[in-house]
Amino acid sequence: MGYWSRTGQVEAVTLHPPSREDFEGPHRNSTLLCQYRGPQPLPPTPFRWLKNGVPLAQGVTTHGPVADGQGGYLTSSRATVTEEEWDAGTIYTCQAEEEGWPPSAPTTGP
Repeated sequence: MGYWSRTGQVEAVTLHPPSREDFEGPHRNSTLLCQYRGPQPLPPTPFRWLKNGVPLAQGVTTHGPVADGQGGYLTSSRATVTEEEWDAGTIYTCQAEEEGWPPSAPTTGP
C-alpha cells in the first residue's frame, strides 16, 4: 500500500507473511516482516504490532532506518509467529506511525 507524503514521495508499508517452509525449530516459529519506505526516517519506536487487535509486546524486533540510496529511508520490523497461531487464522497487523499517519498492513494465516 502506498501513500503520498507532504514531500510528494510515496510512503509505503508492506507486510511479508511467512511461507510454509519458514516454520522451523522445536516451537515451529517463523517471523512476519513489516517494512516502511518513505522520504523521512521514522521516529525511534515507529512500529506497533497487533495480534487479533491486541498490542503485541514480545517477539518484536525493529531495525533502521537506513538510507535506501534513492533519497528515502527503509525501516523494518519483525514479529515472531508460531505455526499453530498462523494455521488458526490469527490476524496480525503492523502499523507504522509518522506524525499521526498510521498506515497499516494486516495479514492472516491460511
